[in-house]
Amino acid sequence: MVTAAIKQKGEVLEYASEGLRGDERVGFMAILNTATSLKFVTSDELRGNTELLSAVQNARGDHRVNKHREALRYASEDLRGDKEVVLYIVKKEGTALEFASDELRGDKEVVLVAVNQSFPPPSNSQEVVLAVAEQDHGVLQYASKELRWDKEMVMEAYESLKWP
Repeated sequence: MVTAAIKQKGEVLEYASEGLRGDERVGFMAILNTATSLKFVTSDELRGNTELLSAVQNARGDHRVNKHREALRYASEDLRGDKEVVLYIVKKEGTALEFASDELRGDKEVVLVAVNQSFPPPSNSQEVVLAVAEQDHGVLQYASKELRWDKEMVMEAYESLKWP
């Protein structure tokens, strides 16, 4: 009965027993229905499963929810610290950097990829990019403090942006 309800609406997983919330088959069923159901999965092993993370990104659900961001948000600490996984996700949604490990939030390559994805400036203006960094807006707010105020990094971010 519960699995039938989860199949119809993934969020029902929140009210399922601890055992069902940690069951791989049930977790996949809920997540394929609704991306945000990952937050109700109790098993760290499941949250660390890259196939499950991929399922979140391919799930149906509310178009207003950024699935890439949600996938990293509820992923295991190990996956949030996996550079390959984080790079893949921030290439799709730069603001997901918020949920990367502290170490990766301090990694210039990861931050530059996230900035490049999130902030193509409307003009060829260095002031636009520097204003973003100065005001801690957008993805740069999730970078480590050292990187946010690292002039070299900000300049690299500016230079790495794709211009129309």
